[in-house]
Amino acid sequence: MGDSMTQKIYRDGTDQYVMTRLGGIDPDTGAQSILLGESEGDSLDIENLVIVWSEYKKEGEAITPPVITWDSSAGMWKILIPHGNITQYGSVWLNVSGTAMIPVAIEVETVHEISGGSGAEKIIPRTYYELSAAANTITLSSPYNTITEEQIISIRDLTTGDVIYSCEIPIKHTISVSSGVITFTYDNNSIAAGDILQIIVNQV
Repeated sequence: MGDSMTQKIYRDGTDQYVMTRLGGIDPDTGAQSILLGESEGDSLDIENLVIVWSEYKKEGEAITPPVITWDSSAGMWKILIPHGNITQYGSVWLNVSGTAMIPVAIEVETVHEISGGSGAEKIIPRTYYELSAAANTITLSSPYNTITEEQIISIRDLTTGDVIYSCEIPIKHTISVSSGVITFTYDNNSIAAGDILQIIVNQV
């Protein structure tokens, strides 16, 4: 259970999220099943839930309190990684376990924002985008209004914790870009016009 693709998170002073599938196991029969939430934002109802964050050459550190919520649009669980736990760049192991749950180990790569240069990843500053939650659009200002769909790595709503788009997740919500306007298909009533976004793009 879980997803084999390495996901990227960013050491930028904000909380991050890792998406995964999780499975349960019947303690009496040993039968396995997929754990699913009932509605958006549901917390994972598992006793003795433990999330261990293991950075390079450091002992694993339990994330407390462990927060895992259901993303109904993606059909996946969203694991909160508080920004205070992210202290290094590079590969990290995220281990999740609990009563009647199939333990899962997820490989994560922590990267950093690099401004300028060829092929550099950059977070678009808040003053250069305008979110319209009603229209499901994000309007970019110059010099970012020439960015193409292929250059967009991920879009996260830091206010709600929603992953609006990510090229790292196999099951992802589509986007389109035209004349500096990003139109997204992710639909969540909790997203509002004043939310803070993290838009990560690849500048070429």
